Amino acid sequence: MLKNVLASIGIGGMKVDTIVSETTVEPGGRLSGTIGIVGGDVPQRIDAIELALVTRAIVETSGDNKVYGEVTVAVARAADRMEVAPAQRLDLPFTLEVPPSAPLSIGPVHTALRTRLDVPMALDPRDSDAVRIVPDAAQRSVFEGMQRAGFRLGEVEVEYKPRRVPPFLQEFDFKPTSFRDWGVEEVEVAFLPRSGGGYEVLLTVDSRGGLFSMGLERGYRLAVPATGADPEDVAAAVRQAIGRR
Repeated sequence: MLKNVLASIGIGGMKVDTIVSETTVEPGGRLSGTIGIVGGDVPQRIDAIELALVTRAIVETSGDNKVYGEVTVAVARAADRMEVAPAQRLDLPFTLEVPPSAPLSIGPVHTALRTRLDVPMALDPRDSDAVRIVPDAAQRSVFEGMQRAGFRLGEVEVEYKPRRVPPFLQEFDFKPTSFRDWGVEEVEVAFLPRSGGGYEVLLTVDSRGGLFSMGLERGYRLAVPATGADPEDVAAAVRQAIGRR
């Protein structure tokens, strides 16, 4: 009886350890590996095993203050109900599809794979593994095009947007490196996945205000195939968007 009580609060209960085969993945790829479970001192039941890909995002902004939290990027159910005997060892394979909208692990953006065992009447055993989402061919071509257009990457943020599907959006702020672009404050880049593959790239140009004028914000869209675009074409589109040749 005492062992059952202790297991319910995590003492002598089952343990979980997830091993991810490859922790670096591109948007649209997949994460796979093994969920290792070791039974505790008493028999316990698992109702479900769930995996969640989560990332750090701005969930609220009040003035200049930003509140950060976790948003869920993708979920997968790895197993249903099962019984685990004392000291029993289980290795369960898993696969989780990474959506094309997954935020990239650049700058302060961190992503993790969370594993949770739903154990009735007990603290749920959990595990967390850091994963790295790297740019795919289309995104790399856009980043190179921005560099060729004379812009360097500045801030990178993920914002929680509950009215969107998915409910988050990653924005990349690029700053001009040339004096000829002194009138441009920044160019924001966001990747919107297309159903047929590739992205619709949203370019938002923020222009500096003058002594007697307010700054302007203009939006442009650029279609980039999954195989990537010619960086020179991207650079030309950016220069056209900001009114430069």
